[in-house]
Amino acid sequence: MPLAVLVLPTALAAQAAGAAPSSAPWQFELKSSMTSHASPEESTRTTLRIDKLFDAPVDLLRIDVPYVNKNNDYTAESLDAGLGDVKVRVGFRTGLLGGVPTDAFLDVVFPTAGTETLGGGKLQLAPGASTTFLLRAPGAGERYRWTFKTQLQQFVSVAGPSDRKDINYTQAELDLQASWPGVCLLSLKAKPVVDWEKDGATASVAELKGTWLITPSWRAWLKVGTRLWGDKLPGTYDDQIELGVRFTLDR
Repeated sequence: MPLAVLVLPTALAAQAAGAAPSSAPWQFELKSSMTSHASPEESTRTTLRIDKLFDAPVDLLRIDVPYVNKNNDYTAESLDAGLGDVKVRVGFRTGLLGGVPTDAFLDVVFPTAGTETLGGGKLQLAPGASTTFLLRAPGAGERYRWTFKTQLQQFVSVAGPSDRKDINYTQAELDLQASWPGVCLLSLKAKPVVDWEKDGATASVAELKGTWLITPSWRAWLKVGTRLWGDKLPGTYDDQIELGVRFTLDR
């Protein structure tokens, strides 16, 4: 069964969601998603993610190394399975924007896929920012909290073969989270996309995720998603299921 994981991009957001504290310098994740393959762009992928956390203006370095398979039963030919596009993220220390905790980051997507079917074929830059709002803190006799996260990210291709499609789209995330620190985390997320290469066409998916905080170092979860509206745009799909694990290495 594929494995998948979603990691909060910065330490403040992780703490707000009841996650392990950011004093841990390393996080290792294995994630995979199985989609319905309703369009040629959809694929099953398993990704190894490694995070290095810092107490500095640059507080996160991340690398995602995906293995992409265009066939859900894992019997694809060599041209339909292999290394996808590697993504590197640089995150910056949380600051306050209008009194709201705000995180900034930059993703660089490298065209490392072995064949045209496994990646975008273009070098991409994807700056973004996210905010975290604490809606409800645990009161007397209560252990749960509510948070609301927003994220906005712009993907644009800056280099690559002229015969590959240019990439220019904006993706937002609206994430409502309920957490019981040390026990579990529930998340309901909407991810609308605007594709500027398709004259501003829009689409969105919705995702529901449940996370079990097994120990301070280990967590596992299940996430399911489905299309809300729109065309087959980047970052969208008809149906998807993900499972995942994450290990946090303490100092």
